[in-house]
Amino acid sequence: MLIPWNVGTIVMWAGLAALEDQEGLRQRVQFNNSEIMFIEESLSDIPGLTIHHSYGNYILFDGKATGRKGKDVIDFALTRSLIFRPQSEMYDSDGWFRITIGTQEENRLAIAAIRDFFQA
Repeated sequence: MLIPWNVGTIVMWAGLAALEDQEGLRQRVQFNNSEIMFIEESLSDIPGLTIHHSYGNYILFDGKATGRKGKDVIDFALTRSLIFRPQSEMYDSDGWFRITIGTQEENRLAIAAIRDFFQA
């Protein structure tokens, strides 16, 4: 029986090797955490944008208090060839969206797109 989102044997062995590389893992965690802090700080001055601090590889946002919808942010990002992820409506809000932590360049592009969207 296969589990949902099954991965192949080669990918599993590569994942195991990556986890055994403690120095590489430490560097990836440090990069991820520093980029999360940078993104959160870079967007913290947008009035009404709620940023939920992340302990993972993505950041969840709620733009309801800005009067903007999460779907509209996602559509705007697509015009810049960026893929943001939708989040279902919850807690009486349709302002949810999320971004995955990428490279420094990708993260800067995401920050610029979010700033431009909410300043428009």
